[in-house]
Amino acid sequence: MQKNIQKEIHNILFELLMGSVRPITEEMIGERLGISRTPVRQVLKKLETEGLIEQKRKKGICLRSIPVEEFLQLYDIRAVLEGFAARLACETARDSDIKELNNLAKRYNREFAEGQMDIVDQLDLQFHRKIVQMSENIHLSKIMDDFSIIEKVFMMEKAKNSSSNKAFVPTVPAKEPIPHEMIVETIKRRDSDECEKILRRHIQHSKQALMKNKLKINYTDGDKEKKNDSQKATNDSAQG
Repeated sequence: MQKNIQKEIHNILFELLMGSVRPITEEMIGERLGISRTPVRQVLKKLETEGLIEQKRKKGICLRSIPVEEFLQLYDIRAVLEGFAARLACETARDSDIKELNNLAKRYNREFAEGQMDIVDQLDLQFHRKIVQMSENIHLSKIMDDFSIIEKVFMMEKAKNSSSNKAFVPTVPAKEPIPHEMIVETIKRRDSDECEKILRRHIQHSKQALMKNKLKINYTDGDKEKKNDSQKATNDSAQG
């Protein structure tokens, strides 16, 4: 199946899921795109297999509720994979790619200064996608595309259950210890070790901002480890 057809099916599906029309069916999506049910069924089956949607006889297509802990694990995997992508980008990126990445970083800063947070979120996504693209690793790009879909489903499900009508999107940290410009400069220097390290830290900081500002989870990974160690020590003491 062509990638653009798959993307169009995703877009129509997510648009319908955020609306009020129910039930949502294969036929409805196919009619909106002017295509047969076969490619729609294939895309929906893949999303269902991946645990992102559910198809019910009377209710039609619904979003699956993804547990918070399961979603946060995605950030840990992203940190590793995007760090690897940054390492590859240091080795393969063309000067024109780096220039485009730098332009995204500059525009991100301008929009952030003006408080255009919806645009900021989109630019942040474009910046990270560009790094993965610069890695020139097809399989890595495919995995990250799948992660983006999982993230979108999680955010949409949260938005549907929110009292606000605003889209639930990842929060960009107010004070980013590793700004985009630092990542760009490291790629310019072709410093693959440093670039991989700071990209991982950048993603982990975004995870902490999401936990604190959107999910209202105040403990860090370190706090969680300490809590687990403390609980283990208590259990060991009890057994002794």
